[in-house]
Amino acid sequence: MTLSVTNATDSAVNLCGYVDFNADGDFADAAETQTSSVAAGTQTSDTTLTFTVPSGAVTTTDLGARFRLGSAVCSPTGDGGTGEVEDYLVRVAAPYDLGLVKVAQPQTVLATGDDITFTVRVTNQGSASSGPFTVTDTLPTGTSFVGASAISIVGGPGQTAIGNPTPVVAGRTLTFSFTHPTGLLGGGYVDVTFTANVDDIAAAPFRNWAEISVDNGSDLDSTPDAAAGSDGTLPTDGYVAMTSLADANTMVGDEDDNDDALVTAYAATYDLALRE
Repeated sequence: MTLSVTNATDSAVNLCGYVDFNADGDFADAAETQTSSVAAGTQTSDTTLTFTVPSGAVTTTDLGARFRLGSAVCSPTGDGGTGEVEDYLVRVAAPYDLGLVKVAQPQTVLATGDDITFTVRVTNQGSASSGPFTVTDTLPTGTSFVGASAISIVGGPGQTAIGNPTPVVAGRTLTFSFTHPTGLLGGGYVDVTFTANVDDIAAAPFRNWAEISVDNGSDLDSTPDAAAGSDGTLPTDGYVAMTSLADANTMVGDEDDNDDALVTAYAATYDLALRE
């Protein structure tokens, strides 16, 4: 929060900010207080108090905030000494929470030349719109993208189309950028389905990774990055394997913005018989 302050005295004073994030009627809880010193002789200038919104903050309702500029030690109540106090109402925006699940069909391939269809589902598990986001997909060694096969399908309550992005292909890396300013509504999802061809069956098993690599920067529990997994190498952030598109609504235990899909090679069996 940025405040315009003036200190015409010959001594430094304290700028004290308070926000009742949990709406319990006081400013006594963790993360509800921030302070800054304002130098003597400061003409009207902007000073920023940076609050970290706690996970239990009440959203989409008015919250009490108080700002005091004075010579006394910071306190939300009582005599603040020489200075000024002002009260405001503020709101914490509801968070968005993008999660990603990836599946493959079929889960077993027979030979070089077979096709694998991969589907990535990105779901907004939060209540606020997500804004634009980007998905980075890393194909397994021994496979290649089948050009112009990418499609997107949107769903969820009130969700409208958010674009049908053509992937940017760089080697085995596919990048899908959803640039619609609203993105996914709360509870909305988008499926991206594409096909890869098996170039070398000897490279099996084929492990395909996808990750939300860019978003608006305020996801509830994920930090986007392009450090997705590759073949047998795990991604840099937390990872819990999901096996169904429906899991996009129930993901727990990791950052929930990456997943893999594993495809194995059919193990041929033989039944030899000798007859004379």
